[in-house]
Amino acid sequence: MHNNNRSETDITVDFHDYETILKVRGKYSGFNEYFKVDQLEEKFESIKDIEKAKRILIQFEIPENLSLSTITNFMSKVYDKVDINTDIIFGTKTNKNLEEDEIFIRVLMSGLWIKYPKELI
Repeated sequence: MHNNNRSETDITVDFHDYETILKVRGKYSGFNEYFKVDQLEEKFESIKDIEKAKRILIQFEIPENLSLSTITNFMSKVYDKVDINTDIIFGTKTNKNLEEDEIFIRVLMSGLWIKYPKELI
């Protein structure tokens, strides 16, 4: 099937990317959400446990007019917050149905280990 909404600047995330993220032991967490572009910073700060993840997949759906520097800045903050050994996959997809100030983000984090009290180990 051909996707006419695809842009030359899209970075595709596929089934194998999800498989890579999910092939690690531990707890999983994530979300799918639409919000305004100017709320991206606030959204980043609200992501719980991102620094504990062993693998992260982040997929953006963006309007045609959104500069990729917005995504680059967001991803720089992610890289700064996580462990250097964390595997990160990200992608972008142009969505012509989004308003010019709207963005959709899908985050999947894996390998989140639960810390048990010593007496339970």
